[in-house]
Amino acid sequence: MTPHRLLVLGLAATACGLLGPIENRVVGRVELRDRGEPSIVVPDLAMVGRPFTVTVLTAGGGCSRQGDTEVVIDSNTAIVTPFDIEIIPRDGTVCPGFLVFYEHVGEVEMAIEGEGVVVIRARDFPSDTAIELRHTVTVF
Repeated sequence: MTPHRLLVLGLAATACGLLGPIENRVVGRVELRDRGEPSIVVPDLAMVGRPFTVTVLTAGGGCSRQGDTEVVIDSNTAIVTPFDIEIIPRDGTVCPGFLVFYEHVGEVEMAIEGEGVVVIRARDFPSDTAIELRHTVTVF
């Protein structure tokens, strides 16, 4: 292959992002230890048919960024899953070693009076173990 052809192929690969970082959408990490600030906020009371917010703080590092928050509702059960983006550099870049927190906000609405359940699906920080945290909400 000629040097000119190699240069063109290299430029094309760079332009297409083939040599750029890899970005993976992952379930967010939640620190369960007490840091003086709650990592999950779910109200104790909610009104039928009225939306309320659930807030989840996830932890990331120098090679991550905040992703989306997925909310799935079935009657009086809501599953809230925060996602973040982990970035894996391909060019030998070293990720900075600092800790950042991302605030995920999901909107939940309960359909029936009585007891509602909000399930937070996340990963424990720093162990990276999958966890489900359940919070009961009184719906009136």
